[in-house]
Amino acid sequence: MKACEKRPIPLADLEQITEEIENRILEVYEAEVPVQFIGELVMEALKAVDQVAYVRFASVYREFKDINEFMDELKGMLSKPALARGGGGTTGQRVSGQKGAGGAGTSRGGAKKGAGKRSSSAKSSGAAGASGDTPGA
Repeated sequence: MKACEKRPIPLADLEQITEEIENRILEVYEAEVPVQFIGELVMEALKAVDQVAYVRFASVYREFKDINEFMDELKGMLSKPALARGGGGTTGQRVSGQKGAGGAGTSRGGAKKGAGKRSSSAKSSGAAGASGDTPGA
């Protein structure tokens, strides 16, 4: 939420993004969720909704070591057409991700969830474990 402060993003859109991220986590993981997976989903969603919010979040999440790394990220955004960059529109954007761990692995003991089954323990561990580990969300 911090990355979205003073940005023209309706609260309803942020709630939808949060719900979509939570649903994606529940589709993929049953137990612990790697913070990298959550961070990548948040960055993908913010990039589609608001470039400034994305840069704010990415600057904390990716821990840029110097201004050159930060500038490389900005240059990559600027080199893409406005629609691909998420030209500021906030409605109808969906969070997507690769089936499986999305490259994040299961290094924190997470187990992939199968065939869309959801358990109450998955909901509590996915939502509760995710809330404090993602900077700027």
